[in-house]
Amino acid sequence: MSKIEGRLADEGIYEATSMLVSKHDLLHVFFTLPYHLKKRYVIQMLRCGV
Repeated sequence: MSKIEGRLADEGIYEATSMLVSKHDLLHVFFTLPYHLKKRYVIQMLRCGV
Protein backbone atom coordinates (compact mmCIF):
# COMPACT_ATOMS: atom_id res chain seq x y z
CA MET A 1 0.00 0.00 0.00
CA SER A 2 2.85 2.38 0.67
CA LYS A 3 3.76 2.36 -3.03
CA ILE A 4 0.41 3.89 -3.95
CA GLU A 5 0.50 6.67 -1.36
CA GLY A 6 0.85 9.29 -4.07
CA ARG A 7 -2.78 8.84 -5.04
CA LEU A 8 -4.24 8.18 -1.60
CA ALA A 9 -4.39 10.23 1.56
CA ASP A 10 -3.29 8.55 4.77
CA GLU A 11 -6.94 7.96 5.65
CA GLY A 12 -7.55 6.21 2.34
CA ILE A 13 -4.55 3.95 2.86
CA TYR A 14 -5.79 3.01 6.33
CA GLU A 15 -9.33 2.34 5.08
CA ALA A 16 -8.14 0.26 2.11
CA THR A 17 -5.77 -1.76 4.30
CA SER A 18 -8.57 -2.47 6.77
CA MET A 19 -10.83 -3.66 3.94
CA LEU A 20 -8.16 -5.92 2.47
CA VAL A 21 -7.20 -7.62 5.72
CA SER A 22 -10.81 -8.20 6.72
CA LYS A 23 -11.86 -9.63 3.35
CA HIS A 24 -9.42 -12.31 2.32
CA ASP A 25 -10.87 -12.70 -1.17
CA LEU A 26 -10.11 -9.03 -1.91
CA LEU A 27 -6.62 -9.44 -0.50
CA HIS A 28 -5.96 -12.44 -2.71
CA VAL A 29 -7.09 -10.53 -5.81
CA PHE A 30 -4.93 -7.55 -4.81
CA PHE A 31 -1.78 -9.65 -4.55
CA THR A 32 -2.35 -11.37 -7.89
CA LEU A 33 -2.76 -8.10 -9.81
CA PRO A 34 0.17 -6.48 -11.60
CA TYR A 35 1.42 -3.29 -9.96
CA HIS A 36 -0.14 -0.93 -12.49
CA LEU A 37 -3.63 -2.35 -11.76
CA LYS A 38 -3.31 -2.31 -7.97
CA LYS A 39 -3.82 1.46 -7.83
CA ARG A 40 -7.04 1.23 -9.83
CA TYR A 41 -8.27 -1.71 -7.77
CA VAL A 42 -7.77 0.07 -4.45
CA ILE A 43 -9.28 3.34 -5.67
CA GLN A 44 -12.32 1.53 -7.06
CA MET A 45 -12.66 -0.47 -3.85
CA LEU A 46 -12.68 2.77 -1.82
CA ARG A 47 -15.23 4.40 -4.14
CA CYS A 48 -17.59 1.45 -3.90
CA GLY A 49 -17.14 1.09 -0.15
CA VAL A 50 -16.72 -2.66 -0.40
